[in-house]
Amino acid sequence: MAQQERQTGVCLIRVQPQPAALVITVIENPDIANPQRETTRSFSDVNPVLDAVREFLGRFTPPPATNGADNHYGPAGA
Repeated sequence: MAQQERQTGVCLIRVQPQPAALVITVIENPDIANPQRETTRSFSDVNPVLDAVREFLGRFTPPPATNGADNHYGPAGA
Protein backbone atom coordinates (compact mmCIF):
# COMPACT_ATOMS: atom_id res chain seq x y z
CA MET A 1 0.00 0.00 0.00
CA ALA A 2 1.44 3.40 -0.98
CA GLN A 3 1.81 5.88 1.85
CA GLN A 4 -0.42 8.92 1.34
CA GLU A 5 1.23 12.32 1.91
CA ARG A 6 -0.45 14.07 4.82
CA GLN A 7 -1.45 17.67 4.43
CA THR A 8 -0.62 20.32 7.01
CA GLY A 9 -3.41 22.42 8.47
CA VAL A 10 -3.61 25.44 10.72
CA CYS A 11 -6.26 26.60 13.19
CA LEU A 12 -5.95 30.05 14.74
CA ILE A 13 -8.08 31.26 17.64
CA ARG A 14 -8.31 34.99 18.33
CA VAL A 15 -10.04 36.25 21.48
CA GLN A 16 -11.17 39.88 21.70
CA PRO A 17 -12.75 41.01 24.96
CA GLN A 18 -15.61 43.44 24.31
CA PRO A 19 -17.70 45.35 26.87
CA ALA A 20 -20.75 43.11 26.35
CA ALA A 21 -19.13 39.75 25.53
CA LEU A 22 -16.13 37.96 24.10
CA VAL A 23 -15.66 37.85 20.35
CA ILE A 24 -13.84 34.63 19.49
CA THR A 25 -12.70 34.19 15.90
CA VAL A 26 -11.61 30.79 14.59
CA ILE A 27 -9.63 30.80 11.35
CA GLU A 28 -9.12 27.33 9.87
CA ASN A 29 -7.33 25.98 6.86
CA PRO A 30 -7.06 22.19 6.60
CA ASP A 31 -4.42 22.47 3.85
CA ILE A 32 -1.93 25.34 4.02
CA ALA A 33 -0.89 24.59 0.44
CA ASN A 34 -4.36 25.77 -0.64
CA PRO A 35 -5.22 29.19 0.88
CA GLN A 36 -8.64 29.12 -0.80
CA ARG A 37 -9.76 26.51 1.72
CA GLU A 38 -9.45 28.97 4.62
CA THR A 39 -12.63 29.64 6.60
CA THR A 40 -13.35 32.18 9.32
CA ARG A 41 -16.07 31.86 11.94
CA SER A 42 -16.92 34.09 14.89
CA PHE A 43 -18.43 33.05 18.22
CA SER A 44 -19.42 34.67 21.49
CA ASP A 45 -19.48 31.47 23.57
CA VAL A 46 -16.56 29.15 24.35
CA ASN A 47 -18.35 25.80 23.89
CA PRO A 48 -19.01 26.16 20.14
CA VAL A 49 -15.37 27.21 19.72
CA LEU A 50 -14.23 24.01 21.40
CA ASP A 51 -16.56 22.01 19.14
CA ALA A 52 -15.15 23.76 16.05
CA VAL A 53 -11.56 23.06 17.08
CA ARG A 54 -12.39 19.44 17.94
CA GLU A 55 -13.99 19.04 14.49
CA PHE A 56 -10.93 20.58 12.83
CA LEU A 57 -8.53 18.30 14.70
CA GLY A 58 -10.72 15.31 13.85
CA ARG A 59 -9.79 15.78 10.20
CA PHE A 60 -6.22 14.83 11.10
CA THR A 61 -6.92 12.00 13.52
CA PRO A 62 -5.71 8.64 12.25
CA PRO A 63 -8.27 5.85 12.02
CA PRO A 64 -8.90 4.06 15.33
CA ALA A 65 -6.22 1.54 16.22
CA THR A 66 -7.21 -2.11 16.13
CA ASN A 67 -5.56 -2.70 19.51
CA GLY A 68 -8.23 -0.73 21.38
CA ALA A 69 -6.08 2.40 21.82
CA ASP A 70 -7.94 5.68 22.29
CA ASN A 71 -7.30 7.89 19.23
CA HIS A 72 -9.86 10.67 19.51
CA TYR A 73 -9.84 14.24 20.71
CA GLY A 74 -12.14 15.22 23.48
CA PRO A 75 -12.56 15.18 27.22
CA ALA A 76 -10.91 12.28 28.98
CA GLY A 77 -13.23 9.32 29.17
CA ALA A 78 -15.50 10.66 26.41
